[in-house]
Amino acid sequence: MNRSPTRVAVLVLTLCTLTALSLGVVLADGDGQSIVVDDAVETETRTVTLFEENYTVSETARVSAGDEFSVDVRNASTTYVHLYDADGALLVEYPVGVGEPATFATANRSPGEYVLATHDAEGNFDTAKPLVVTAYDTSLSASTASADGEAAETSFTVNATHRADAPAADDVVVVVRGDDGVTRVNASESEGGNYTATTNLAPGEYRAYAELRAGGERVGLSDMTTVTVSDGTGQGSQTDETDEAGGTNGTEATTSERSPTASGDDATGGMAELLPSSLTDGRLAELLNTPALLAGLFLGGLVLSTAVYQLIYSLRR
Repeated sequence: MNRSPTRVAVLVLTLCTLTALSLGVVLADGDGQSIVVDDAVETETRTVTLFEENYTVSETARVSAGDEFSVDVRNASTTYVHLYDADGALLVEYPVGVGEPATFATANRSPGEYVLATHDAEGNFDTAKPLVVTAYDTSLSASTASADGEAAETSFTVNATHRADAPAADDVVVVVRGDDGVTRVNASESEGGNYTATTNLAPGEYRAYAELRAGGERVGLSDMTTVTVSDGTGQGSQTDETDEAGGTNGTEATTSERSPTASGDDATGGMAELLPSSLTDGRLAELLNTPALLAGLFLGGLVLSTAVYQLIYSLRR
């Protein structure tokens, strides 16, 4: 797409209701071009709309108000990095090449939301990434009890330390990501200047972060935190780990004893019960308990009895 590099754009950050199972730490788009910023936070999936083009992102760059930050563009021979404010006004245009990071200052930038974007010499935009200039040092902690039934009450505490000239936060939200999607939980101010939020979570592993808003723009953004809700057995969930009994994600696997009166329909009983254990392990045990085997034995017996009858009849003649 060809657009004038200085054209003012309206940048829209739209929350997407997507189940994002895979998270990237570097945003890649267009021709494989990527924007890498020193400090970035994994977030729920968002869509950045720039010049009527949508860019799907799952992280937000972050810098404290007054600090400098560097932007490294990968897989691009010649490009420009733009910085836009939330209203779409172009603030900075910085030429940069591979291995030549661009450095931006925020001394004259108000806390709030911005967008970084890259384009080539012809004005073709490739990539966009949200940026938050923060006025609050924000952290998130969580505590949860073992799930009693289907869900457990999980409490989040947001600690937000404001810096000089920080705007008053009018909205604090904890964003929780799980296999079933994204949940946004409003937090209320508590004693000591912290904020607390509570929600019920089913057993499993979640990723959560907190954001503070002032005037509709984010001015505080915490790191991503992993939250594990156990299933009531006292075992914490572990991703991609399987115990010896076959349980996964911290759910205790159970085994049952074989009944000595198990029928032929039971995979642990039937004819296999009558043979030594050395012969009932593995594939042979499965074959010994199939209806096809029983039918084969019946037909085999019928054929054998017929052959014996015919032999006896011929001898009498």
